[in-house]
Amino acid sequence: MGKLIGSAPLPLLLTLALGLGLLASGCFSPSYSGEGAYEPPPDAAALLSEAADNLRELQSFKFELTHRRGSIYYADGSGFNIKVTDIAGEWSARAGASLDIDTYLVRNHEVPAESGTYAGLKMVLTDGHLYITDPLSGRWVRTSEQMAIIPIGLLAEVMAGLVNAVATPSIEGLDEMGKSGAWKVAGVVKADDLTWLTLDTGDNARARVLIWIDREERIPVKAELIGAVGPYDDPGTVRELRLKDFNEPVRIKAPTDFIDSR
Repeated sequence: MGKLIGSAPLPLLLTLALGLGLLASGCFSPSYSGEGAYEPPPDAAALLSEAADNLRELQSFKFELTHRRGSIYYADGSGFNIKVTDIAGEWSARAGASLDIDTYLVRNHEVPAESGTYAGLKMVLTDGHLYITDPLSGRWVRTSEQMAIIPIGLLAEVMAGLVNAVATPSIEGLDEMGKSGAWKVAGVVKADDLTWLTLDTGDNARARVLIWIDREERIPVKAELIGAVGPYDDPGTVRELRLKDFNEPVRIKAPTDFIDSR
């Protein structure tokens, strides 16, 4: 899995965007609607199922994945070891996806990300092609979209699958977020349901997950994955994901100056 682009690896980090991660939010009291009437909390499993269905129907969104603690470590055996700390991007069911990825070249997994050499990456998937910048030269390289570990053109489906995979869900409250608040759902997810991540997952690994679902639109707006998923993860790893600008216009354009490696 570590294809080289010129002298640097093709990290396929885009899928990390689904490394799932998440947020911190403020709470407000409540089990009350805006009109003052008591609003009982919804059934957690039913709410997750509805949220997953709504994710699958989205036509576009923007997202940000940050590590409040830890990173995603990727090694392809060629000597280029990478740690990913932040990913920001936008996705469209019709136009594809565009990602900006903060990566660091490190000697091994023991080296803190910020102690490595920064090598920001950009990725664009559109019209059946995957474009990625070489982490050393910065030049765009075009390759087949099959080089992606998961079909990043289907990010909404991948995220919906994660929401469906949450086990033993429970409602932990209604947090102040957006115009109407968001239900906070807690649960656990098995490593087997995170195979789309670009890291080896432990056979029996589980992580705690928190998902904030907009009270009115029933769409996940934030999520948090807490705990180690891969063998090099810090036990206290916290990945924070934010979703926003649902069904708003996005600008995804292929670069015009690139090396064709197909």
